[in-house]
Amino acid sequence: MPILQLWSEQFKARGLRVVGVTEMSTDADVIKQALAEVGVKYPAVTDHGERIANAYKVTAHPTTYFVDRRGVIRHAEEGFLKGDEVEMLKVLEKLLAEPKPKPTAKSTRKARKAVRR
Repeated sequence: MPILQLWSEQFKARGLRVVGVTEMSTDADVIKQALAEVGVKYPAVTDHGERIANAYKVTAHPTTYFVDRRGVIRHAEEGFLKGDEVEMLKVLEKLLAEPKPKPTAKSTRKARKAVRR
């Protein structure tokens, strides 16, 4: 979705990360070409066997999940019609305005461990 690409660039400095999930093919070259054709530069993964879609109970395509800084899904947008981006942007702005969570001892240990690898 071009609007997600725009937002991924526009709000990156404020902490937004966009990750796409596609079920359209198992061929990496086909996926890369299709994403490039629509201007998607954010990371995307393939969902072989629809494991991700089933885990998140996806019933429509596209489905956009807004996940807060703590990893909690706060809003889901099923399908997309022109004009939906207005409400989606309100949700996004609200989440980006929330304070970053303070690091916990557990998250700090995980970060240090990741850096050492």
